[in-house]
Amino acid sequence: MTLGDIEKIAKLYGTRRAALAALVAECNDQLREVKNRHVPDIRTEADRVAASESKLRTAIDEGRDLFVKPRTLTLAGILCGFRKGPGSLEWDDPDQVVERIKRLMPDRAAQLIAVSERPSRSDLAKLTAQELRRLGVSLIEAGDYVYVRAADSEIDKLVTALLKE
Repeated sequence: MTLGDIEKIAKLYGTRRAALAALVAECNDQLREVKNRHVPDIRTEADRVAASESKLRTAIDEGRDLFVKPRTLTLAGILCGFRKGPGSLEWDDPDQVVERIKRLMPDRAAQLIAVSERPSRSDLAKLTAQELRRLGVSLIEAGDYVYVRAADSEIDKLVTALLKE
């Protein structure tokens, strides 16, 4: 294998990428045209849906007594009614909450306070390979590897997006 051989293969790769990029661009242009034709109708219908949902929410709220048991009903394929919210816990200063737990509930502190220890990736990355081995930490894929990337990253984004779809 010579550098000239690799250059020929790279040229073929570049040519095929350009052909793929052209197909992706054509596809995106056609998708954009179709989308643009339908966007006004989609926006209009989305506004109608939002207005209908708002009207339904208001009606349910005004008719609370209709949703005692069961609390939810399926009407015209729409599940509606009331549900208990899961709620959430909030606090301004976690250190203050920890201090209060320790002071007011010392017997339950171990249960109510979470303590976590984990290795620091950034600091471990500064250690030598020998030190990492002693700690039982493996350094994965740190050696040389074959690297191929086209200079035009926009095409890469298009191809990646297309492949994800």
